[in-house]
Amino acid sequence: MPSFILAKKAVVNVRNNDKFCFLWSIVPALNPVTKHVDRVSSYPHFDDILKRESIQFPIKIIDKKKFEQLNHLSINLYCVVKKKVFPFMLSDKTDGRKTVNLLVLSSNNQSPPNNNNGNDYYHYAWIKNMSALFSQLSNRGHKNFFCYTCLNHFSSSDLLDKHSKRCHQVNKCSIRMPNSNKDTEKYVEFTHYSHMEKVPFAIYADLETILEKCDNSTPLQGVATALYQSHIPFSIGFYLKCSYDESLSKFAMYRGADCIQWFIKQLHDIAKWANAIMNTVVPMERLSSVQLKRIESATHCHICEKPFLEGDVKVKDHSHRGGGLFRGVAHSKCNLNYKDSQGIFPYDYVDSWERLNEPELPPRDAFFSNLKNEAVSEANYEHALNVWNTFNIKTLGDYSDLYLKTDVLLLVDIFENFRNTCIETYRLDPLHYYTAPGLAFDAMLKVTGVKLELL
Repeated sequence: MPSFILAKKAVVNVRNNDKFCFLWSIVPALNPVTKHVDRVSSYPHFDDILKRESIQFPIKIIDKKKFEQLNHLSINLYCVVKKKVFPFMLSDKTDGRKTVNLLVLSSNNQSPPNNNNGNDYYHYAWIKNMSALFSQLSNRGHKNFFCYTCLNHFSSSDLLDKHSKRCHQVNKCSIRMPNSNKDTEKYVEFTHYSHMEKVPFAIYADLETILEKCDNSTPLQGVATALYQSHIPFSIGFYLKCSYDESLSKFAMYRGADCIQWFIKQLHDIAKWANAIMNTVVPMERLSSVQLKRIESATHCHICEKPFLEGDVKVKDHSHRGGGLFRGVAHSKCNLNYKDSQGIFPYDYVDSWERLNEPELPPRDAFFSNLKNEAVSEANYEHALNVWNTFNIKTLGDYSDLYLKTDVLLLVDIFENFRNTCIETYRLDPLHYYTAPGLAFDAMLKVTGVKLELL
């Protein structure tokens, strides 16, 4: 337990000698005592008051929700990062359940817990006094009232209550404002130089589904919506695109009831394979005399495109993949940041696995789309017949395989063209971004070179 936490006397750390610290941290919240609060003997055994069926211990963070359901509790997790306490995983259970706030501690408390890694285990302690843990007395000697969701503070409990009603619905994490006293946080400018390099591997995927008719004999209660179709995946295809070695790119597909499981295994295997490649150090190529002269005479960093100033450390930047090609002269800090026509398909017609075994293309009216409420044109149906005959297709399942492959490769072609356009225009790879607005904002910062002061 960190000393600055102990000094606040806000946390109860039961000194158990088993692997059930998570359970022992909850017991005091349900059965608080005033003496010997850190002793196991002061409390009832956890098996007498808590359910833990099907949950292995030490508990994994991903099993917290299951435990909440079993015991009808609302459990909030907070973590310590560099001597500061932050909300880590807040419960979405607010239906009158008992709320238990726990502090999650790691060996060094330098980074938040990893809730995606089921192999990481942590120590837990009960936060008995949230105000004492988060707040300090103001200069006027008045106590601050803290919102335990966003960690904003208020001068009265009434103000906190008004805020909390809305905050608990909207915010699932703490809000941290920039520090106006730090130049690195006072301004926003382009800093994502690593986004200028192409993502080495990208996967484009699509799947096809059987549109099984739903049984509407039991209508949904209280809604005006009727269930019409259920989507059951029957095939999936993907294209692995390597940005620096086309020989590593490949297409793969699979048709079967277990196609989703197959795809997940493929992703897992590709991740291990790609990770091994990324962790392989490729030495820089031998430099020519022309390249050496270019290094000596360089006046600007080829990454950030800003001039070298007195005291700047210049380094030789090279690709860590492929042949280790020399890319240019860069600032040391920049170098470290520079890491590395669709066919038609009878969707509504395919409502069972048996349809995929049919030996001929369905009639034109089978291509009618209930979703769009429109029929397929004669020209498009003739094209589908031509595809069936040209590729010597034997079953509707084979036709769906070709349709899926065309779909995926068309997606690859369109998005790779978009990637290349963005790289040529902005020198930014869109695959580094989750959304188009994120890409657009970074492109604006990079192209304009603006340094915006945060207000």
